[in-house]
Amino acid sequence: METITDKLTQICLTEEMADVFFSFQDKIVTRLPAHKMILALRSPVFKAMFYGSFPQGEGDIRIEDITLETFQRMMKYLYSDYLQLNSNLVIPSLYAAQKYQIAGLISKCENYLQDNLAVENACKIYSNAKFFTMDTLKNNALQFIADNTIDVFENDDFLFSHRKTSLTFLSLMHFVYKK
Repeated sequence: METITDKLTQICLTEEMADVFFSFQDKIVTRLPAHKMILALRSPVFKAMFYGSFPQGEGDIRIEDITLETFQRMMKYLYSDYLQLNSNLVIPSLYAAQKYQIAGLISKCENYLQDNLAVENACKIYSNAKFFTMDTLKNNALQFIADNTIDVFENDDFLFSHRKTSLTFLSLMHFVYKK
């Protein structure tokens, strides 16, 4: 017997009963079919876009700031709650989740970053946590950097971090080691 999740997974990214299309311009235009009601149930942004005071008009919705692959991954999550992350996918997925205010997806991305905090990525995770206003993750990354200062500072992640972020780390370390 099929469940509702099975049925939703089956229609995800298909034109069956689709009532909205998202378009992506790369070398060619790609159109992704979707279902307004399902998106609106999962995202307050989509709800406002489709059923708010000024609903989206006819025609494709052009997406320019999220890749096709990231948007497809987000759609699969919205339809099925299924998400497979890795270090290359998590930040683009987090950006999409924040843009469309998808709380469950934001949480999964934040948990992934927290669980994978390491010397090789602590500065990048700190910077992204700061950018996405994830205070707990930001503070945990900063504590990790303080606890592993020498290893972090010798890593390329620190060397390639933004200058302002590097200064934040250096001033923190000056304060920590002054005590």
